[in-house]
Amino acid sequence: MNASRRGFMSFALASVLSLSCILPAYAEENAVQNYPDSDKTQQMTETADQSSPPEDMQPKAEEKEDDTGNTPADSGGQEDFEFAGGNDSSQTEILMPEGNVSARNDSLDTDGESSIQTGALTITGSGIRNVSIKENQNLARQMDDKIDQEITGAWELSQPISGSYTFTTVFDQDGDYTLYDVSQGSPKELKSFSGNKLSLDVLDLSAFVIARTEVRKEKAVVEENEIQPRAPATATYYLKRPGETSFAQIKQVNSTIGSQVADTLPDDTEAPQTLTYNNQLYMRTLWYDDANLSRVSIFDILHSNAGYYATYVPAVQMTLQNLVNSTDSGALSKSYTYSIAETTNTKAGVIVDDGVQKYPQLTATTNITGNGQVSFYVPLNDSTATSSVEVSVADYSGSGFKQYVRNRNKRLEEQLSSGALEPGISGGWIGDNRLIFVNSHEPYVPQNAYTYGEYTSSKYFGLGMAKLVGPEVIDGALLSVPSPQLNYLNQPDVTIEYPDTIQQTPATSSIQFYAGYPILNYQNREWKYASTPEEQRMNGYYQLNWTQAVLSTGANAGDNRFFKVVGVGTRCYHLDGEITFNPDRNIDIVFKVKEPGGAVTNYPI
Repeated sequence: MNASRRGFMSFALASVLSLSCILPAYAEENAVQNYPDSDKTQQMTETADQSSPPEDMQPKAEEKEDDTGNTPADSGGQEDFEFAGGNDSSQTEILMPEGNVSARNDSLDTDGESSIQTGALTITGSGIRNVSIKENQNLARQMDDKIDQEITGAWELSQPISGSYTFTTVFDQDGDYTLYDVSQGSPKELKSFSGNKLSLDVLDLSAFVIARTEVRKEKAVVEENEIQPRAPATATYYLKRPGETSFAQIKQVNSTIGSQVADTLPDDTEAPQTLTYNNQLYMRTLWYDDANLSRVSIFDILHSNAGYYATYVPAVQMTLQNLVNSTDSGALSKSYTYSIAETTNTKAGVIVDDGVQKYPQLTATTNITGNGQVSFYVPLNDSTATSSVEVSVADYSGSGFKQYVRNRNKRLEEQLSSGALEPGISGGWIGDNRLIFVNSHEPYVPQNAYTYGEYTSSKYFGLGMAKLVGPEVIDGALLSVPSPQLNYLNQPDVTIEYPDTIQQTPATSSIQFYAGYPILNYQNREWKYASTPEEQRMNGYYQLNWTQAVLSTGANAGDNRFFKVVGVGTRCYHLDGEITFNPDRNIDIVFKVKEPGGAVTNYPI
């Protein structure tokens, strides 16, 4: 790795390949359609002044008991993470953030400690660089019958950890919690703690649960054929579109306490994920619990009447492309897992459009099979019109893969070496919003290289077709031409098969060969390739000095019409060298003779 690029670092978990980039702002004219000027939109605009949240949606100084005798809990945000819905005695609920979230390594400090993070939890300690973590709602449900406390989260690790670690959450700092080891399938209490941080020693910890210590679950007792009624609750949604100055109510759903909030969400026609306004692409933010967009909604269950808010921010559309360099069918059909996190902090998250999901998320996970790609949207910073995004690919080096990413100079750069994370990338992509990752797996795909010899300034003879083989050398049609060009002639892991080792089929059938290279016609005479030290000193032979092997566009025929012309828009590899013609060597021999009694006479021959 070039040391000069180590300044652009974005550390992540050692089991992921991380990329951070700054993206320029520009309009995506055709990325998505404008939202229609429908009757619904017109009506919404006309009533905007009347669409402020109703009085019963405003924050209250104190909560009143409902008709069941329980105090309705606040709908809650990600910051306080209070899951107080267990007061409803008619059922037992497990309150979890939406979705299973995979983690990445956020930082690596000077003490050798690293951190793994997912959603509401961060673990810091040594020896976890190759460990990944994910939130597991199924595990939480399994532990629900075994732990008589309200479960706030359940997590799994990719491999057991042992040692001293610090667990940091985004839970309520005034709450009391208990950490349980559930690695063996049954809960084992490790330690209770208050607030959002816990430090302790663990042994072979691979799965764990955190529960609220002070919240004891009341098991629902329901008599046969008896249905417990639920109190009513409404979910109201407010949206502020581009060009609008206030939130407008777009949907209100009458439901009941304990029902799933996800069942009440507006659809894409009511709150489009992306739209264009004044030729600028916009994306919708996450849903928030307040009009100031300060607290992200976790969308678990309705505890009481609740209001949710979202707006639109300028965005840019990106393409994440996965390339596979292998002749192995398994590597070509393999699904590669990526996570994408928006780091501009503009409240919008990231939207991945992969046919499965298209909605804002703080961190999105997507799978790409073979040489596939997905589109995603990230917000632009209002003041700088740039965006920062971190893209990570799972570490497959243990399965024989070498992993590369195209850096800001469009050069392929190896990211994982001996399990250590190399620098990520920071910089702009102007006019080409593609992030390219390469997963190379032996055997690699050989790539043809058009071979030329420059015999005078900007004049070339075609010398034949060569082949380049290596983890970085992939199909030129799939990879942008790097600038500056990467010279594969100097890469230790790239093998070059030169033209004299390959059967050649020139476009001009009259071309003759000597020692595997074409016989050249120059200055009205023939020149042969000097393949031995003796021929390198003889007249009528030429020598080659290879200078570069690069990815370029197009291929010329050569002055000897060796190749068929390849259009300039087609990417292909070139192997270039310099031709030196052995000069004729004329030697003058002079004999000197001195006649008896006479002068010296020269007799040149």
